[in-house]
Amino acid sequence: MNRVERDFVIPAYYRYFSCKADACRNTCCNLSKTVSLEEYRNLVGLSCPEDIRRDLDASFSLRKDADSYKYADMHQNYFGNCYMLDSDGLCRLQSACGEEVLPSLCRYFPRTVKFGPLPFCCCGNGCARK
Repeated sequence: MNRVERDFVIPAYYRYFSCKADACRNTCCNLSKTVSLEEYRNLVGLSCPEDIRRDLDASFSLRKDADSYKYADMHQNYFGNCYMLDSDGLCRLQSACGEEVLPSLCRYFPRTVKFGPLPFCCCGNGCARK
């Protein structure tokens, strides 16, 4: 995958954002996720506890229109949550294997990049104040 470097307009609050984790009402765990080929390969080859491996494998389906950026979909469970969401509201995958193994959507949520006349970074409207 090719990396592109660009300059972005970043609001002052962006650097000081901190996740509320299990106290959040709108987490990445409630979103359908699409992972890149690189992220998919990393997750499929990941050494992790057996229960996480089982749920991680069950959550993926390869896209019919797959490309290297949108390769596989990571689905939600029966309750509409990510398979990796633990009963304490935290991510089991992150707890067991570290933040660096998370797909980029999970790792950066709710931070996002918007492209317009100038590319800029922001945080999603779903985040409430502490």
